[in-house]
Amino acid sequence: ELGKYDAPTQIDYVRSQTGKDKIHYIGHSQGTSQMFSALSNNHGDLNDKIDLFISLAPIVNLANSYNSLFQDLAGAWRVH
Repeated sequence: ELGKYDAPTQIDYVRSQTGKDKIHYIGHSQGTSQMFSALSNNHGDLNDKIDLFISLAPIVNLANSYNSLFQDLAGAWRVH
């Protein structure tokens, strides 16, 4: 529900207050999860309203995915 209702409402509010068509979104932890959900399902047409999404401390680890592309991407960002 955070991705379906809260994220689109937050984005629309910021857009209405700033007058900007597209905005940047920086999420941390739960904020990344709600935006991943919102964007993957295109709730509130957010794909057209956000031009940059920065995910800080996401609560998912793509390295544990069964998808080899996600594993490779996660490995590319891992700090050694």
